[in-house]
Amino acid sequence: MHALKPLLKHWLKLQCQMIHDCSLGLLVQHVEAKSPAVQALWPDTAATDNIAVNTARNVISKQRIQLSKQGNGEVYLGFPVKIKGEFWGAIVVQLSRHDSSTMRAVVKLLDWGLVWLQFILYEYDTYIEGALTQNKVASSLNTPESNNNPAQTLNLLNSALKENSIEETSISIVNFLASHFNLDRVSLGLVNGKHLELAAVSFAANFDPRTLPMQTIQDAMQEAITQRQDIHVLHSSASPSTTLEDLNQHAPPLGNTLKANEQPAPAQLHHQRLLDSHQLKTCHSFVLRTEGQIVGALTVENAKTLSLNEDTQKFIEKCEKSLATIIQLKRDSVSSLRATLKRKALNGAARVFGAKHPLETLFFTCAAIFFVALFIPSNFYVSNTAAIESTNKHLLVSPYDGFLGAIYAEPGDIVEQYQILAKLKDDELNLERRKLSSQLQQYRLEYDNALANGNRAQAAILNAQVEQSTIELRLIEQKLKRVQLASPISGIIVSDDISQTVGAPVKQGDVLFEIADSAEYRVSLFVDERNVNFLQEKQKGTLKLKSLPSESIDIEVFRITPLSEVRNGRNFFRVDAELISPPSTLRPGMSGSAKIYINRKTLGWIWFHDLWYWLRLSLWV
Repeated sequence: MHALKPLLKHWLKLQCQMIHDCSLGLLVQHVEAKSPAVQALWPDTAATDNIAVNTARNVISKQRIQLSKQGNGEVYLGFPVKIKGEFWGAIVVQLSRHDSSTMRAVVKLLDWGLVWLQFILYEYDTYIEGALTQNKVASSLNTPESNNNPAQTLNLLNSALKENSIEETSISIVNFLASHFNLDRVSLGLVNGKHLELAAVSFAANFDPRTLPMQTIQDAMQEAITQRQDIHVLHSSASPSTTLEDLNQHAPPLGNTLKANEQPAPAQLHHQRLLDSHQLKTCHSFVLRTEGQIVGALTVENAKTLSLNEDTQKFIEKCEKSLATIIQLKRDSVSSLRATLKRKALNGAARVFGAKHPLETLFFTCAAIFFVALFIPSNFYVSNTAAIESTNKHLLVSPYDGFLGAIYAEPGDIVEQYQILAKLKDDELNLERRKLSSQLQQYRLEYDNALANGNRAQAAILNAQVEQSTIELRLIEQKLKRVQLASPISGIIVSDDISQTVGAPVKQGDVLFEIADSAEYRVSLFVDERNVNFLQEKQKGTLKLKSLPSESIDIEVFRITPLSEVRNGRNFFRVDAELISPPSTLRPGMSGSAKIYINRKTLGWIWFHDLWYWLRLSLWV
C-alpha cells in the first residue's frame, strides 16, 4: 500500500488540475469495520479539511453523490468510487462556484478520471500477486522500463495532458513510446474530416508528409483505419538461422500476421510495402478510437527484432482509448465554433440514426418530417357549418277560427300548386248558412208586406235587415269556399307534422303548413368571426352534406351579411352562397360543412395562424 499511495497522489493531482477552480482534492478509501482511510490529498501543503472529510463520510454511508454548500459560495462535491462494480471509497473536490454547467462538467471529468483510477488499482493488485516482496514492488514502481507498471501509463497520459497544443501532444506521445520501449520509429496520424494527416514522427522535429517514406507510413495508417482494427505484419523473409517455428513463436498474439513464403493478403498490401521499402522486420498499426469515432492511428516500425515485445504491444493497446480521448479533448478545446457545431451535429446524427436508439430515431425522423412539412405550400380553406335553405317559402294559414276536419299531406311531401292539403270542418257554417237563408227570406216577405200597406218607415227598416242578412250569408258562403286549404305553390312541405291534430281547434292566422320551393335553394354559411375577413364575394367553395357525404357540391359566395349570432359561446357571421349545380336530391334543412378556397399558404401558416393571432391579441396592451 505504501507503493500505491504515490500513484494515487499523482492521479489525484492530475485530476484536480483538469478541473477548473478546484482548490482541494481528497481521496478516501472505505475499509470495513474501520474508519475511512485518507489515501491522497491535494495540494500536499493543504491540511485535512473537516468539511471535506464529512462529505466523504456521507458519500461512503449513502454511496451516492453528495453536495455541501458553504456560505462563502464554495461547494464540496463528493463522488463515489467503484472498482469492478464494488464500492471502494470517495473523492471530494472543493470548487469556488456551483452553477449547473460547471457541476455537469466536473461530474463528467470525474467519471472519466475514475477509468484511470480503476486501471491503476486493478494493475496494482495484479502486479503484487505472487511471490514479490514489498521492496521488489517498490523497485518496479520506480523502474520506467517496466511495461506493466501502472505508473508508466500515468507518465504517458501526463505527458500527453500537460502539452498545450495538439501538435505538441502528438510529438510527446510518439517520443515517449519510442524512447521508453526502444522502438525504431513511432508515427501518429490524426483523422481530419474524411482525410488522414500525419501529425508527428518520433525524434523528427521537421518532416515533409509529401515525401515517399511519409506517404508510405500514411498509407499503412489509412489501411488500418479503413479496416477499423489493429494490424501486425512480419517480414516474409528471415535470416538463415531463423526457422518458421521461430517466427511463429515470436509472432504477436493479436492481429493479422503474414507467415514466411506467403503472399501478403490484400488488406495488408500497404504494410507489406512499408516493410519492404523501409527494410523493417515488423510493422504495427494501432487504431486510436473513442466510444463514438476513430481519432487516428499509431504506426510502430521495428528494424531490429523479429517481433514487437508482447508487453509493449499490450501497453499500447491498453492506452489506445485514453490517448484517443485526450487527443479528442484537446482538438475540441481549440476547434472553431463552426467545427464544433459541425462535430456535435454529426455526433447527434450518428446517435439519432444509429441502430441502438430506435425510439430517438423515430422521434427525430417524425420531427424532421414535421419541420419540412411546415414550409410546403397548400390550399388554404375557411371551413364552416352550412345549411340548405329555400329561396321561396310560403305559409298556409287558417283563414278563420274553426276545427281541423281532414289532413291530406305530411312533412316532406312534394305538392303541386292548388293541391288540397287540408280541410276545415263546415258543419256549423252550413247550419249558419241555412239559418241566414231562412231569415233573409222572412225579411223579404215582411218588406213586401210593408210596401203593400204603404208603411214606408217599416219598409226602410226591413230593407236594411235584408241587406245585412245578405252580407252575412255572402260571408258564410266565402268561408265555405275556403274550407279546403290548397297549396299556393309547387314545392315541398317543410313544417311540422299536424296529422295527429285532426279535430283540434285552430285560430285565424295559425300556420298549418310551410311549403318551400324545391326549384331554388341557397346555402347559409356560419363563419367564425376570426375568419370572416378572409371571405369575399365570388369566392368558390365546396359543400358536403351529412345526408349526401359522397357528393361534393360547388358553391359561390354572393353575400356577406353584417349580422352575427352566438353559437356555443362564440360569435358567427352569416354568409350566403348559391349552388352552382344543385343535385335533384337536395332538401331544405339539410346541413353539413363547407370549405371556401382563399389562396395558397404554407402548411405552417395554415396550422398555426389562429394561435399566432390569439397570441397577438392576448399579449396586446
